[in-house]
Amino acid sequence: MQIKIWHYEVLEAIQELMNKKYGMDVDLSEQCDDYPTIEHHVYERVYKKHANGKNIKDKNGYPILDKKESIWTKEYFAFGEMDEFILFINEKIKDE
Repeated sequence: MQIKIWHYEVLEAIQELMNKKYGMDVDLSEQCDDYPTIEHHVYERVYKKHANGKNIKDKNGYPILDKKESIWTKEYFAFGEMDEFILFINEKIKDE
């Protein structure tokens, strides 16, 4: 099953959480100057290479990851009015 949660529903849920957890009664649609920003972490994979620039491969033919050179980076994007979260719920788990 697919569940879509629209921008305004997310803001309402955040407002409710802020009210319950922090005792703050805010209206995010009125008091936020900009759209909420989502911080996304991405693992930048770097593979080991031969002197000629080609990837070094393991015995199964897959490139070998260079864990020392691979890094986590952060990406940011706005969660705007037409954006939504989409959740896919496993039907088997839902019925249990």
